Amino acid sequence: MGQPSSIDDPKHWYGRAEEARAVAEFMIGDEAKRIMLSIAASYERLGCRAQERLKTDPDEASGFPGHRATPPSRHRGGRRIFQKPNE
Repeated sequence: MGQPSSIDDPKHWYGRAEEARAVAEFMIGDEAKRIMLSIAASYERLGCRAQERLKTDPDEASGFPGHRATPPSRHRGGRRIFQKPNE
């Protein structure tokens, strides 16, 4: 299988988390820094989820039992479209 898209690449999300933490270091306001660190934590969670998706069966990657994620060529606007399996 080819290289995963950035949405499925844990390194992409971990890198974004690192960047967000670096930006937070230079923020002056406490609230802005808190928000940026929250964004970093969200990116970290996305990285974990992407890592788990790589370990699972592609038919179960959607996270919804009985549904499968469509191939990347069927994605629209950066969002996955889910299909029910053929019965």
